[in-house]
Amino acid sequence: YLLHESMLDSVIRARDKHLQDDGLMFPSHATVYCAAVQMDTYMQDNIHYWESVHGFNMLPVATRVLENKLAGGQPEVMSLSESDLISQPSILTEYDLRWVQLDEVRTIRDKKFVSITRNGNFHGVALWFSCQFKPIFYDEEEENKFKSVTLETGPGHPATHWKQTVIVVPRNDTEVEQDEIVGWEISMDQSEENPRHYQLGLSMLDPECDEHPVPCECKMARCALFAALMQKEEDDLEELTNLQ
Repeated sequence: YLLHESMLDSVIRARDKHLQDDGLMFPSHATVYCAAVQMDTYMQDNIHYWESVHGFNMLPVATRVLENKLAGGQPEVMSLSESDLISQPSILTEYDLRWVQLDEVRTIRDKKFVSITRNGNFHGVALWFSCQFKPIFYDEEEENKFKSVTLETGPGHPATHWKQTVIVVPRNDTEVEQDEIVGWEISMDQSEENPRHYQLGLSMLDPECDEHPVPCECKMARCALFAALMQKEEDDLEELTNLQ
């Protein structure tokens, strides 16, 4: 999920030490995405299987193991298909790698409310990233020769060794319906003892009671209205600019 093993720390330190003022940064931009996912095979192998083991219900054991993983911030790394997503991908955080500083990648907090796109089960929140190779050029001739490229690591794209990271949701009732709103808050904290590791946290939010971020991508009436007003303001400003 981009920050694992402090990959960006090494990039930032190398940039600060070696990159000249007119140098080019590759990759130039990075984005971390998140989405709600359904993981039927994972749940069958890790949870439902334990409901009957040679006639014994071992589900409490499996549940305790899962709870310990969540408490320790230990995610699951797996390859997901696009059909596993039950919400549209949302941006968790994004960086301009030419200017991002170390303190900006040590702690991340993000609150999301999303609309479920189909009936299913909300089993986890998936994380992945993309890197764009589109740097700032200081030579127009060189810029015209360059073709932008994006490395994608998400579901629906060619598989990479990064796969996707999934935080299993801490809830018993996983069933969700199309257009239902679900919310969560994700935290990523770099470990002081081992900077290569991040502690991941996931808290579920109540769409009716908890404050939504502004702007919010969910389809609740108040968020949709606010988004429409913001879009109208942007359109009016663009029209005014064109007239000038």
